[in-house]
Amino acid sequence: MQNAKEKKQNNLLAFRYWVIPIVLFLLLIIISYFPNFIEKYYSTKFYLFFSKTQRAIFGKINFSIGDIIYASFLIFFILNIFKFIYFIVTGAWRKNIVPFLLKGIRKLLWLIIFFQIFWGLNYYRTATKH
Repeated sequence: MQNAKEKKQNNLLAFRYWVIPIVLFLLLIIISYFPNFIEKYYSTKFYLFFSKTQRAIFGKINFSIGDIIYASFLIFFILNIFKFIYFIVTGAWRKNIVPFLLKGIRKLLWLIIFFQIFWGLNYYRTATKH
């Protein structure tokens, strides 16, 4: 049995694991409906600062850091596919499928959030004809 302190810690972890990414995701969806806001604050301030900082840090490296990140995600994705196949073949999926899927959904949610913050919101800018 869990005591009250452990239960409170578990509730805090659940909050961190789910509420924060869901709120961020919903906030990004809402922001995407305001192209003027994105143009004024994201594209000309945050993203400009972010891209200059990125160039200053990684500009001297002779290879693409982005390619390493993409390769890492690909390896991670392939490993998770093998893990999922292992769960199915061994029959462990009957007890572990829900935590496995929830963990995968949470990771995908964070991936979408990071993509949107570091690049994806540029797709919602005002059109160039305006």
